[in-house]
Amino acid sequence: MKLPNTKIILYAQTIFIVILLSLLLQSKTGTKNNPKPPMLNTAEFQLKAAYFDDLTPVWLSGDTIKSADSQYAARTAPQPITHPLSLTVVNETVQGVKRSAIQNESTIVDEMYKKYGERLAGYFASKDQAIISYTTADIDSDKQKEEIVESATIGANHPPHEGYLIKNNTVILTFPLNSGSIEAAKDGNGFYVTHQLYGDDGLCCAIGKRTYRVVYQNNAFTPVWEQDVTYLIPEANSEDSNGKQ
Repeated sequence: MKLPNTKIILYAQTIFIVILLSLLLQSKTGTKNNPKPPMLNTAEFQLKAAYFDDLTPVWLSGDTIKSADSQYAARTAPQPITHPLSLTVVNETVQGVKRSAIQNESTIVDEMYKKYGERLAGYFASKDQAIISYTTADIDSDKQKEEIVESATIGANHPPHEGYLIKNNTVILTFPLNSGSIEAAKDGNGFYVTHQLYGDDGLCCAIGKRTYRVVYQNNAFTPVWEQDVTYLIPEANSEDSNGKQ
């Protein structure tokens, strides 16, 4: 039996309305079963130092952490180099210099000679520099460990100032550190250089850091990407004057 066109249209409209009402009912039921989470009142949200288990203080004022590095700090994804890192290729032999030949009377120099001997201590002391950090690691994929030195101008603030790579008793590369650091790559190819970043307050308080990835390719060390990290600024690290945390 063939239905008239009018009845077919009415029948289709009825089915459509039933389906639509069913969907609306399910939507309301789902909203009740899964209500939206309440909005966080950020005005009352405080980042207390006690809430983090990995804070590394960067700048301190008494017992208050002004800024701190952490796995929770904000960081950009690695990006192409937009802030060039100055790498200076050097070919200078690290020669030992006796303590008696150094005019600087600083106790830092005496300590360097005791710790590093005439070769390293004499080389840096003759440049009026102090060794801040010394380590060894393979940085050019030759399975041999090179020497990595962070140094500072004796008497100057905000060390370390310079980075040195020494291979076979020869300085092969230097670069500025800007209160940063050098870390060898785990795969033996290249290293990471970190610089501190500052705001309008100058060298008072670092607001973050910039890390450069440097690889060894085509017989040269080449920066390949950079990444910025913004430090956390948590609340006081201990009880305040009212005894509150």
